[in-house]
Amino acid sequence: MKYIIVIGCLILATACHNASPGSKSPVAGQATAATPTSGQMKDTAAATDTSIAGEWYLVPQLASDSAAGKLPAIRFDVAVNAFSGNTGCNVMRGTYVKAGDSIVFNKQVITTRMACIGYNEKAFLDNLFRVNRFKLSGTELWLYENDAVLFKWSRKITTPLKKA
Repeated sequence: MKYIIVIGCLILATACHNASPGSKSPVAGQATAATPTSGQMKDTAAATDTSIAGEWYLVPQLASDSAAGKLPAIRFDVAVNAFSGNTGCNVMRGTYVKAGDSIVFNKQVITTRMACIGYNEKAFLDNLFRVNRFKLSGTELWLYENDAVLFKWSRKITTPLKKA
């Protein structure tokens, strides 16, 4: 029991010693000078189009790409190799592995479960899991399976195609 008390006192003394007088420890979620806010990260990512970081919007190739009423979007957080966004119907979140021009999405994606009438969300996710490389070209992100283009994304929202 004495050892537990001594260890607790040492931890407390170390924490007090490391904090300088008058300084405040950052509160969870509060940005410090060295920690950019999410708005700053978005601006930085958009300004440097040499990274997949930031928000991307699907450039629809078929009217069915936006049949659920929302345009699919994806946001890459390169600091933790995570992505989030929406499938065109449901919210999604997961992780990816990137090396050079290769990228692979982890199949353990978390999604909400709303019904997507008229939208083939399964095909969208299946294609996402087939992706194995990418190419950046200005403000466009191309996702491929080998040499086949699976998705074209843009930093700007593109008007969805009208159904014929």
